[in-house]
Amino acid sequence: MQPSLLDTLFNQHARLIELKTALPDAALLVERFTGREAISESFRFEIDCVSTNAHFDLKPLLGEEVTLRLLQADGSKRSWHGYVTQAMQLGADGGLARYRLVMESFLAFLAQRRDCYLFQDKTVIDIAGQILADYPEAQWSNQVTQRLRTHSIATQYRETDFDFLRRLLAEEGLSFRFEHDQSACAGDDKTHARHQLILIDRDSEWPAGRQAELRFHRRNATEASDTVQAWQETRQVLPNAVSLAGWDYKTLVATGAQAESALPNGELPRLEIHDASRPYRFEDGEAARLRTDLALAAVESAYRRFAGESTVRSLAEGSVVSLRQHGLYTGDAACFKILAVNHAAANNLGAQAADLLGSSNVERGTYQNTCLAQPATQPVVAGALPKPVARAQVAHVVGLADQVLTTDRDHRIRIQFPWQRGASPLAGGLSETGPAGRTAGKTGNAPGNDQSGTWVRVAEWLAGPDWGGHFLPRVGTEVLVDFLDGDIDRPIVIGQVYNGADLPPFSAGHEAGANHPGVISGWMSHNHEAGFNQWLIDDAPGQLRTRLASSENASQLGLGHLIHQAPESATRGAWRGSGFELRTDGWLAIRAGEGILISATARPNAQSTQMDVAETVAQLKAARETAKALSDAAQAQSALPLKANAAQESFAKAIDPQQEGKFTGSVGG
Repeated sequence: MQPSLLDTLFNQHARLIELKTALPDAALLVERFTGREAISESFRFEIDCVSTNAHFDLKPLLGEEVTLRLLQADGSKRSWHGYVTQAMQLGADGGLARYRLVMESFLAFLAQRRDCYLFQDKTVIDIAGQILADYPEAQWSNQVTQRLRTHSIATQYRETDFDFLRRLLAEEGLSFRFEHDQSACAGDDKTHARHQLILIDRDSEWPAGRQAELRFHRRNATEASDTVQAWQETRQVLPNAVSLAGWDYKTLVATGAQAESALPNGELPRLEIHDASRPYRFEDGEAARLRTDLALAAVESAYRRFAGESTVRSLAEGSVVSLRQHGLYTGDAACFKILAVNHAAANNLGAQAADLLGSSNVERGTYQNTCLAQPATQPVVAGALPKPVARAQVAHVVGLADQVLTTDRDHRIRIQFPWQRGASPLAGGLSETGPAGRTAGKTGNAPGNDQSGTWVRVAEWLAGPDWGGHFLPRVGTEVLVDFLDGDIDRPIVIGQVYNGADLPPFSAGHEAGANHPGVISGWMSHNHEAGFNQWLIDDAPGQLRTRLASSENASQLGLGHLIHQAPESATRGAWRGSGFELRTDGWLAIRAGEGILISATARPNAQSTQMDVAETVAQLKAARETAKALSDAAQAQSALPLKANAAQESFAKAIDPQQEGKFTGSVGG
């Protein structure tokens, strides 16, 4: 290519499109670009450039902020600022080389960092500030005025910072847009981004477009201002009612609300979205009504949409414009909120340069776009985004220092997951090593004490009003955690598990060292000092036994096959006997208000009733007859009779079931 043509080609003066980088102006020349910017999206532009250098070092461009400028109809320039997230070679013809740069907002960096983090007692704005503080490029502002809930926990689990933040904003019905500094340019001394992220709600005021009034007119090179060439309306059938509810286990109320659309959208039956899946999702009835109204507003915003085609170079998402000279829309009906804009432009490089560079999908030196809009009177509300489904995990119980248990009235505990990083992670875990934004002035994501996360309920096999199981996991033990409805922010402890440090009390089987395959089961508690309570069940064939024991005064009740077994050992010892054994090193008292029966007579198959003493009565009768015969013989020899015989007869009569020894109530069903 001739030097004069190169000089002309790489001179950006009076170009429709300019690209400003930290490189010399003549290093890269824009051939064309396409781009998209939309509400609640990170903008993205693909910029095709040419250069005389076919071996351009692409690495220095990555992460650098650049400025893309577009010449406006009034002679001013519109600027987009962003960071280069991708640079690629498109080929060369020997004289010129083509390159493509992808320019995105600083949110592109958030999309590259995937984390596991647990935020406590924060609103979404607090969380946004904490996340964005990790990124020195981030520039943002908050225009949200609606009531925001405080999340007891908001868990980012294997989500990128961008996906997590966007999801939390959408849960509150919040959106975001960008504004670009029109007075700045890449290469100046600013350290933060020259574009600003603005958080908005449905009541936030939208700025007027740079060209606030758009003429509906055909495209014509002689037009002094840019115009709209197509404006097409779309209506669609969507739900017209929303009802939301959430069960609150503390108040025993399913707090909820319903809302029905008043907008005209055809003669339709009630098309309701009913969602009562998430437990304790609302703080109160007012919060339920707000969330329900927002959910309905998000649906209503899509009832009526408009697709446009224009050459309006100033058209930007997040702005309000008025359409003029359109026969169908006048007055307030001609005002629209721009939701998205897709840009396409080709530079005015001259006919000879165009021939050298090849064909283009758009005319040389022109610009066009397509856009999506909705009526300006309709609020813009972000619809809820899918939440990642959480599956069961393990966690460790944490609590107050030097305490065996940390709990509350509602049978709840504190837990910490192995993936939590912070000041006191689980053994072998990672301390927080990233930027200081998330941990400044705090103990971080893993405090390792009673401040970790929130109170988590413990499931029991039985639970009712003052009855049921009551086994609280101790501090330091490992528990199995599931999540209600798969919601990572709704953990519940469903069980405990043993591990390499916490072995079962009756370990057996492979590598256990016990002399049985695992026939012993039961329950054993420990007070973390020297005491214990135990219920042991031994199902060894032909040697069945049960033992109830407490270390206090070595108290123990043994039933069945009695053997020696140390309290904290799984080894079955020597045989000691069979039957029943009750022993203690302390005091023993047996009291029975209705009577006590102690008998050495066997009763096969548990015949008759509990206090039946037929065998004893027979023995008493025989003894009484013997005593009477001896008394009579003594009396015949002039000795005194045995006076106790009368008392024995009265006692035998009282316990004989054939006489007075009967229970008058119903027995045996």
